Amino acid sequence: MRSTSKASILLRHDRRFVWLLAGAAFATLALLAIWIHPVEVPQYENDRYHLQAETLLSGSWPRDVYRPTLYVLLTAALGLVTGDCFLGGKIVSSFGIALLIVATHRLTRELHGRTAAVTAAMLTAVSPLAIRYGVVAGTDALFAALFTLALFASLRAARTLDMRSA
Repeated sequence: MRSTSKASILLRHDRRFVWLLAGAAFATLALLAIWIHPVEVPQYENDRYHLQAETLLSGSWPRDVYRPTLYVLLTAALGLVTGDCFLGGKIVSSFGIALLIVATHRLTRELHGRTAAVTAAMLTAVSPLAIRYGVVAGTDALFAALFTLALFASLRAARTLDMRSA
């Protein structure tokens, strides 16, 4: 007889669960960012990426080789939708944490299996650092998500090459 405990159902549908978890985290963090909005966190938001997004929307390209362009582009795009680039930057950060949850799940599942992957995704979702960086206008959340996805893709590619050569 098969076990139909809640844990076994969760593990059978772990990918669906993680997407739901990431969606809930995004919604929660985005609402927190809107609620906390216009309060600027001095230590983390002093780079003023939203001003670069506003420069982009005004018709000129921000010339700064030390700042990541993708974040500024996404912030400007959301600034068009929301009418506020600072709020757009906070929403990009919230999306970055949601993507980090999914990326952490995929990487951990590839390395250690479903149980560890679900655990890692849940721990990422409630991590104080994830919550902090998910509500501020900064590049950290998006960077962490893209870096984790790059690790996952590299591991997947390496394993695929190993299987081909065997």
